[in-house]
Amino acid sequence: MNASPRALSLAGWSVGLITTALVAWSPYLLFAYHSPGLHLVLDSVDACVALLLTYLLYGRFVRTHAVRDLLLAEGLLLLALAGLGLTVLVGRIDSPLPGSYGVWSALSLRVTGAGLIGVASLMGSRPVAAGWRLRLVVLPLAFLVVALTVLWVVRDNLAIAVSETPPASALRPVITGHPLLLVGQGFTALCFFVASVGFTGRAL
Repeated sequence: MNASPRALSLAGWSVGLITTALVAWSPYLLFAYHSPGLHLVLDSVDACVALLLTYLLYGRFVRTHAVRDLLLAEGLLLLALAGLGLTVLVGRIDSPLPGSYGVWSALSLRVTGAGLIGVASLMGSRPVAAGWRLRLVVLPLAFLVVALTVLWVVRDNLAIAVSETPPASALRPVITGHPLLLVGQGFTALCFFVASVGFTGRAL
């Protein structure tokens, strides 16, 4: 018997909450703070999955012309770029302060991508007008180009988003970082939660 969309969503929420609780409060699970090699592997897998889904969703958009499919494809593409493309790019350019430009630019991509996915979950399946298709692609990209350009221009004066100094103990995770970074991460999590509720409703 196939599981219902509601059961699958509840299972996903449960796994996420249990994992977070174990990392935060369990004395038997050590908290790994930073591993560049492992992060590169995880970012590569995430980016490949997101790019594959983007390709499939764009193919569906070509058939349906639904704004939901277009926004979802754009959001996944931005998450793929934030996970791998920007990581590689920032590693090849000179950054005046570690934890500044690379973190803020990746956060801009992730917040925009998560916002598009959240909005996509609330949209219907009605086809988008032909005149709006190009605008829905250009407007988010134009916003990101402007944001990344501004961040690059003021990179010497950017605040350090998160310190690269490891914590004194690995037994507990440390919630640290610039307030805007924490707000951006919270907004991203909220968008994903809204998307999970919205897409579950669509599946039902």
